[in-house]
Amino acid sequence: MPSVPLPNLAALLAEAGLVDALPPDCPASLAELQNVRLMHGRAALLVRLKGLGMISLRDRQKFVQIFGKASRQGRIVTRIEPPLMLKSANSKKKIAFCFLIYDAIHHEELWYAFFSAAPRGLAQYSVHVHAKSRTHPLRFFEDCHLPRERIVPTEYSSISIVHAMNMLLAQALDDEDNEKFVFLSGACVPIKPFEYVYGKLLSNDDCYFSEMGGASPTNTPFMYEQAAQAFGDKVARYVEKASQWCVLNRSLARICAHAPPEYKRCFEALPAPDEYYFLTSARLHARTVTFNVAANDNTGCHTGPTFANWWPKLEIEAPGGFAANEFTLPKTYRSITIDELHSHVHGPCLFARKFSASCQASLEPLRQLHQSDCCMHQNVQDELDTCMV
Repeated sequence: MPSVPLPNLAALLAEAGLVDALPPDCPASLAELQNVRLMHGRAALLVRLKGLGMISLRDRQKFVQIFGKASRQGRIVTRIEPPLMLKSANSKKKIAFCFLIYDAIHHEELWYAFFSAAPRGLAQYSVHVHAKSRTHPLRFFEDCHLPRERIVPTEYSSISIVHAMNMLLAQALDDEDNEKFVFLSGACVPIKPFEYVYGKLLSNDDCYFSEMGGASPTNTPFMYEQAAQAFGDKVARYVEKASQWCVLNRSLARICAHAPPEYKRCFEALPAPDEYYFLTSARLHARTVTFNVAANDNTGCHTGPTFANWWPKLEIEAPGGFAANEFTLPKTYRSITIDELHSHVHGPCLFARKFSASCQASLEPLRQLHQSDCCMHQNVQDELDTCMV
């Protein structure tokens, strides 16, 4: 059963056995202290408590420990503050959000809230959906399905995934105003407000990728041999893997969608062709396509456009004598703490995965973030951040 939210600061003090640790007329609230903890850290909360009159360091440390536990249990109702907004980009350009799903967008209502924050009267985005099955109608995006002639039967870890993603690109390219193309799965959620995403992606003409760990042609002889057999030695050195949940510019989208059949067939020999196809195409056209590849952080998590938690990894013996880290799967969130959700909102990524349908309750603060008026009225930064460069 879910934990009962705390009604006020006095209740938490009583629970911690610190009823008299703060003055009766203490002006602070649970929400204020939670904001200090999430935005500035544990040390800042200790300082704030001292300023409020909790003099004993031992009391403050005990309170902070109990406060953090209550937060992780979801007992402190929290409103996540949005990240600082970016300067508005060219409002005439659009972003194409391309969903590759099995039969559902798990958090469709959250996406609806995200898109609803876009400025009214300006067509700044389009939504395109390729579904393997349509047994369950989508609540908000049913009209965004690709036409039947552009639906490709797909199989896990096969070239058919590339073909389906290219169909999404082909559909989105029909709209000449689409300048950026974002690939998303049904388990993805938006962790930045629409205005932030729009300002970030349309501030330049770059493509964005997330590095994939494990074996690849550039670091493993076994994989290089496979790439050389498929592409030849001259091209094999350009073959590199990245998460398929990437962001393309219009130039690379056109290249990938309309590549010759013989080029696409080369990727059939590689495991998970969709993890090689888009970054390899960018590297082969580096003279005309600008792109950024974000390295994983020290825990193995993606720091590019879409967060995925690949940690802890399992060391599995695989062909070629390498540890097959890439054969493990990213964590599927069935719930998430407010602390981790806050870290995503204020981290480098724009989207995150994989979130199951059962995660809806713990994602409620994120929905409130997208629906809040402050997303549209915060002061913008003077300069664009470089978190994804």
